[in-house]
Amino acid sequence: MSFDTSHANRDDLRPITPRQAMEEWLDVIEADTAGSTAHSYRRRVRQFVQWLESEDVLNLNIVDGRDIKAYRDHRAPALNNTSMKNELRTVRQFMSYGVALEAVEPALVEKFSAHIPSLTKGRRRAI
Repeated sequence: MSFDTSHANRDDLRPITPRQAMEEWLDVIEADTAGSTAHSYRRRVRQFVQWLESEDVLNLNIVDGRDIKAYRDHRAPALNNTSMKNELRTVRQFMSYGVALEAVEPALVEKFSAHIPSLTKGRRRAI
């Protein structure tokens, strides 16, 4: 398997596949979190990783804000605002772990806020 390292400003990041990062993150989560919460986290992040793989993203280093928006757009038909918010918050936690692995730019985690829906009264179902 090869890693795409052609993106500018990412030379200091260490390559890792999204699936490998997910498995490492889940090891940490499952050691520190109750069973049902860990199961929910696994399901949510697995959706994201499977989507990345379907888009041929085989290196977590190259995920950027446009990918986060594209993923949100991809998931929007299947999720209400509350579910979308929970899913994107979990993915943000996963990507924060990627920062700790030196595989994700710290600025990417900050960009999630622009993509996580707010839950105002009367808008809980629509995205």
